[in-house]
Amino acid sequence: MSLSHLVPGKHEAIPSQSKQVFIEFSRFFMAYMEAKEFLKNGHLLDSYNSVHQSLHHWARLAIIEVGERPELTVWDQLKSIDPSVYKLYEELATSQEPLDKRIELLLLALDFSVLSRMESCGQYILNLLKSRQDPWTVEEIIEHTDLVDEKIDVHLLLEKMLKRSLVKEQSVEKEGRLETVYTV
Repeated sequence: MSLSHLVPGKHEAIPSQSKQVFIEFSRFFMAYMEAKEFLKNGHLLDSYNSVHQSLHHWARLAIIEVGERPELTVWDQLKSIDPSVYKLYEELATSQEPLDKRIELLLLALDFSVLSRMESCGQYILNLLKSRQDPWTVEEIIEHTDLVDEKIDVHLLLEKMLKRSLVKEQSVEKEGRLETVYTV
């Protein structure tokens, strides 16, 4: 059975690498946050699934960062690009450790990656926030960057960036109501 219909066509516009990195990092981050929440609430299999998804997005991110397009066989492609992420995937899938221990171990690695990559992978949004003097609302960011169809929680990412002091948040009054806006 051919999977060629799943490969994006050449006619599609390819987003900038900075945007691709941001989108993939966002997916990686959201799956990671979901995995943590599932584990906290005792949903082990759902947490496992989210850790797996997070690793998959991390693999795609590593591939994009070296200037390649992720193929359908991401793990084969990743082996030579970032063996450490591949090793984490193998550890999740094949380790004899109890499932909860595997998930906890992987979440530690994912946590470190999220924290260490937040600024570099967030450059797309950081550059956007720097592009004008006026602060941006979440809605303006989504509309301006054409992220509407990407199913990314921009607000969640901005909150994490705020905690890392990468962005600043303020409340401004617009049309008689307070709105949260972001700047760098």
